[in-house]
Amino acid sequence: MQTFLNGYSPGDASESQSDAHQYLSRLLKDGAKKEVDIDVNSYEIKLPSFYDKVKYERARKFYFDNIYGFFISNLTGLVSILAIQSILKVLICTKQSSTPKTAYRRYLATILHVVNFYSANPDANSKCYKSIAAVRKKHIKSSKYAEKHNSGSITQKDMALTQFGFLGFVLVQPKMMGIRENGENFEALVHLWRVVGYMLGIDNEFNICTDSLSTTLPRLRLMVAEILVPCLKNQPPHFHEMVQSMIEGLWCFNPFLTTPAFTYLTYRAAGVPGYYYGKEEQALEMQRLKNTPDRAPENSDSDGMSPTYKKMPWWSRFIVGFIIYILETLVYGSTIFRWIFNYNITSSLFIIKWFPFLAFPKFGFRASYVRILNDAN
Repeated sequence: MQTFLNGYSPGDASESQSDAHQYLSRLLKDGAKKEVDIDVNSYEIKLPSFYDKVKYERARKFYFDNIYGFFISNLTGLVSILAIQSILKVLICTKQSSTPKTAYRRYLATILHVVNFYSANPDANSKCYKSIAAVRKKHIKSSKYAEKHNSGSITQKDMALTQFGFLGFVLVQPKMMGIRENGENFEALVHLWRVVGYMLGIDNEFNICTDSLSTTLPRLRLMVAEILVPCLKNQPPHFHEMVQSMIEGLWCFNPFLTTPAFTYLTYRAAGVPGYYYGKEEQALEMQRLKNTPDRAPENSDSDGMSPTYKKMPWWSRFIVGFIIYILETLVYGSTIFRWIFNYNITSSLFIIKWFPFLAFPKFGFRASYVRILNDAN
């Protein structure tokens, strides 16, 4: 289930593995103790010296050329980081994403901010810059509130893990996200999130993105194996309730969402044992189980569908199969289908911004409109 980029071989990965382990050790030890910001007046948002306008613009184009795959990747990324206890504790404490209504407003705001990150260069007074400033201010308020109520604070570690949620699965599992591997585009994507991470307050030593794809990718893969997979296998309390609130809220953005389906897609992307789809992945799973004591449930037949998949409601099973087919066959293999499904997301963004009719009966007229740069969210 692992893929390797053109020009990036397993040998290159082994050369960077030691650096990746050192980074992760530093992140978990030192990054977990250091807050991102102390107060609103203690920082200045400015472009980093390594900012490259050409790379940033290339990443922006790459995003909009593959926005459907990025939407699926970001959603599964958000599900995965909800399994991080320190992040989940802050979210629960702030009470801004614990119900479908509050989750709708919080995560729709997140989606809109991320779109702004890609919509313009991060120059002062651009939409990108204003969203970065709004998100950073929101993080400070949430962190201080959680700290006051003995629920921790937002640390450099938490920010780096959240950073993974927005680019990790695109790079670790590109085909699963319907995205063709391209070294230059992926290099540009790493650069964009290195810049955005820096401007959001992540120190260079804790930024998951480096100056190259070849040193960033081992960090991402190690983070999946050493942090996300164990946390997803042993979820913290209230994980499922928070995921359900998020999916039920975002259903108003895209009604083709169910909690079991996107939980399954997240676990599959992370490579959690017992979450595979198709005979090829089943064979890899069985081979892996021969070499590890941590065994997934045995499969009694050979249809390629895991026992976990078969326990889901039929509608969620349909969504899983349909999204995998869309991403890995239609979007991955055809420019026309990629354009069609990209248009599905861009039209959904337009509707949710100007006429969120699916949210009206669930959350009321006023609560259905989310304005990210001029309200409290």
